[in-house]
Amino acid sequence: MPVSHLSAQNADTAYNKAVKFYFAKQYDSSFTYCHLARTMVKGNERHAICEILSTIHFERGAYDSSLHYITLADKKYPYQHFCGNEKESRQLFIAMRYAAIYDHYGDSAQVLKVLLPVACFDLVNNGDAVRKIASLLKDKEGIKAALDDAIAHMYVKKKVHYIRFMDTVIPVDMEEGIVDSHFYKALADGME
Repeated sequence: MPVSHLSAQNADTAYNKAVKFYFAKQYDSSFTYCHLARTMVKGNERHAICEILSTIHFERGAYDSSLHYITLADKKYPYQHFCGNEKESRQLFIAMRYAAIYDHYGDSAQVLKVLLPVACFDLVNNGDAVRKIASLLKDKEGIKAALDDAIAHMYVKKKVHYIRFMDTVIPVDMEEGIVDSHFYKALADGME
């Protein structure tokens, strides 16, 4: 069925084709179906379409458009799921996309700002985020002391532990185990 003949009843078809072409790396076809499906699908499908459009624009070097679509996925169409692993996985993907875009802009402060909130995730592999944070902070003075101070002032809000580090609120999945986290070890190893 030609794209121009798809109607609202065919939203699932447009979405499925957008995803299929995306995973086949047929970005032109995926792009067309994404734009069609984006206005017809709802919820997590709309979130996924925005992530795909962000990726396609990023791969094409259109960083402003990539930023626009990842912001839509993050703020306007946030991913809804009951599973902690799945939530952290989506948050990590979005943070890494923001970081890659800001990295292309040469804005290391923004890279840190978007990566720090996922630094203490323990349900998904956030190693790339932690390594990027550590590389950005490796030459800064007093980082280990600032992190230790943030841990000493950890607080709880709605049963979640948080630290404030470098003017960023970071959710911490473990109260006493933060010193065993990859984030803490990466910073401690590079800062002593």
